Amino acid sequence: MAPPQIQTCPLLPRERYPHIPPGRDHLTVPVAIKVNGTSVVSGTFLIYDCKRTGAIHPKTA
Repeated sequence: MAPPQIQTCPLLPRERYPHIPPGRDHLTVPVAIKVNGTSVVSGTFLIYDCKRTGAIHPKTA
């Protein structure tokens, strides 16, 4: 039996991240791994802007 293989995907360069709306410190990006067009696993990826977190939540950041 062949050993299991782990698939990895590089993150987008920061300049290609989606825009985080004003008043928010993060956004949620849906992600999925598809085989022949069928999702075999899916989830979400959170992208934070830590500078905004401090401004939005100064007592807990």
